[in-house]
Amino acid sequence: SVERLKLLLVLTVCDIRGVGPGVWNGWKGQLLRTLYYETELLLTGGFSEVSRAQRTAAARERLAEALSAWPAKERKRYVAQHYENYLLTVDVADQLRHDEFIR
Repeated sequence: SVERLKLLLVLTVCDIRGVGPGVWNGWKGQLLRTLYYETELLLTGGFSEVSRAQRTAAARERLAEALSAWPAKERKRYVAQHYENYLLTVDVADQLRHDEFIR
């Protein structure tokens, strides 16, 4: 279940971080985030024939549409700088709020 997946993620992170200082790093965190989100999709029935690249492209388009008031060149550059996991896991409303801080 998704609830057990969340608990397993918390247990795994605590276990890795509890081993000692310097054991946890961004690379391990990224691997676990990717594994979690892809597994969650599978468990919730959200997994489909649409590839991750296609989902990312669609997320980039949604963000670009939401930033339609920005100049085209600036909008294109800004949307291109985000990494896949951010685009796939953060709601557009939250992305827009983050954009206010950055711009």
